[in-house]
Amino acid sequence: MVRNTLLCLSLFCFVCLTCSGGEKEKKAVEGYRKAAEQGDAKAQHDLGWSYSIGKGVDKDQTKAVMWYRKAAEQGFAMAQLDLARCYSGGRGVARDEAQAIQWSRKAAEQGGAQAQLDLGWRYNKAKGVARDPKQAVVWYRKSAEQGNASAQYNLYYCYSKGTGVEQDDAEALAWCRKAAEQGYVSAQYALGRCYSMGKGVEKDDQQAVAWYRKAAEQGQALAQYALGRCYSKGLGVERDYQQMIKWYRKAAEQGQALAQYALGKRYSWGQGVEQDYQQAMKWQRKAAAQGQREALYQIGYLYASGSGVAENDVEARKWYHKSAEKGYARAQCELGWHYAHAELAGIDHDKAIKWYRKAAEQNYVRSWHYIGRCYAEGKGVEQDDEEAVSWYRKAVEKKCYRSEFHLGKCYAEGTGVEQDDEKAVTLYRKAAEHGHAEAHYRLGLRYDIGVGVEQDREEALQWYRKAAERGYAEAQSNLGFAYADGDGVEQNDEEAAQWWLKAAKQDHAVAQHRIGLCYYEGRGVLEDRLIAKEWIKKAVDNGDQNAAGFWKKNQASFSPPD
Repeated sequence: MVRNTLLCLSLFCFVCLTCSGGEKEKKAVEGYRKAAEQGDAKAQHDLGWSYSIGKGVDKDQTKAVMWYRKAAEQGFAMAQLDLARCYSGGRGVARDEAQAIQWSRKAAEQGGAQAQLDLGWRYNKAKGVARDPKQAVVWYRKSAEQGNASAQYNLYYCYSKGTGVEQDDAEALAWCRKAAEQGYVSAQYALGRCYSMGKGVEKDDQQAVAWYRKAAEQGQALAQYALGRCYSKGLGVERDYQQMIKWYRKAAEQGQALAQYALGKRYSWGQGVEQDYQQAMKWQRKAAAQGQREALYQIGYLYASGSGVAENDVEARKWYHKSAEKGYARAQCELGWHYAHAELAGIDHDKAIKWYRKAAEQNYVRSWHYIGRCYAEGKGVEQDDEEAVSWYRKAVEKKCYRSEFHLGKCYAEGTGVEQDDEKAVTLYRKAAEHGHAEAHYRLGLRYDIGVGVEQDREEALQWYRKAAERGYAEAQSNLGFAYADGDGVEQNDEEAAQWWLKAAKQDHAVAQHRIGLCYYEGRGVLEDRLIAKEWIKKAVDNGDQNAAGFWKKNQASFSPPD
């Protein structure tokens, strides 16, 4: 019988060499069939496989199972494993996990690495057997020790998470490396993560990049995203926004949600690509369709800011809600702020405080500040200055500049705390160092009048200038007076007019009056009574009494001569 089988296989090999394409596959099946009908287990398995994938014969899962079974009953391990998979997947036979585990075990006990991996997976996923992570590890190890990369990776995961074995980052890393060095793409990405996080090995961004690149070049989307992020932040490589975009795009085009979100953000910022809000929205929507909560938030932001779409607070709130309900703390805080301030979508302070609290439970620092504001203003909660101070303090400990400023105001005014000018100055200074414009102004004011610090006009003007350059109208107006009067600076009418004009454009009534006078008198600007009239009227409408008196006294002089 063996002699006949060998003759059939020899004929099959000869036929394969003299045929091509579909004919070759059909001839191969004929060879398998002849050997299989004579009881050759490998040929029975190969014939079953041909029926399974429809190669050289019409696909027929029932016949595939029949031939797998014949080979399996002769103890052919690969056939036993494939039969197990048929039972597990219900292909060509009724789904039966008990039969699947039986055949998988037979193959595994013969030492087949792939079967051992399969049996480990069944124990881990409770497929046909009670879940037993320890038994999963036993079988993964048997397979891994034979060099099966997938089993090595699974062992990495078990050691990394402490599943079925005591958690051990070093052991996890060892198995991950074995799989990665065989080119197993998930392991290459995971090894990159280990180096990136310093997990089981000393942190090494260059090694992280090297392993991410190996996986990325095999098309692994997460690795492509991670490599893009390394280029974005200059981790292990020189910062390169073009390379960042290249890898984000590769991952995004594969449907990787984090990469789609990141690519959308870069289109919003114009980083590595030309700014394009339509493209930004396109990629954020793709990520949002997968439930990516940061993308849901970004769509809300684009609607709130009118970037690439018509500004729409109602639509913005809808998207903030979607993100907030997924637990994204930033969206929860922003949604709270939206309920507190977005009039077109409807103000609701009770809902504002509710969402601020949800964000606060996740230690989102800005929400602590907003809760403090709610207590200070009695919005959504009973007014309570001491409770406001408590929340401000909590945020200040995390260097929240908004709370540094407001806690400074509390000390300056003695609201919720004992009045203390020196503490007020200290907190204003901290907020100013973080770029808070009004804190710059209030520090300037303190130096100007000598409260909490030694009086120093020159220092005051420096702080006024910082606030003015950040667009704070009161400071711009003060600088205008300083230049007009030569008080602490060299007198300069042009500079005075420029600063008053900046403040006036922000609806600062005093500055509107003063720039109106500049145009009326031709001081620092060309005389223009029509422009003067426009600014004086704005100041009057905004309640400036000096402007009203000037207008009443000089109204006739604004009319051009006949």
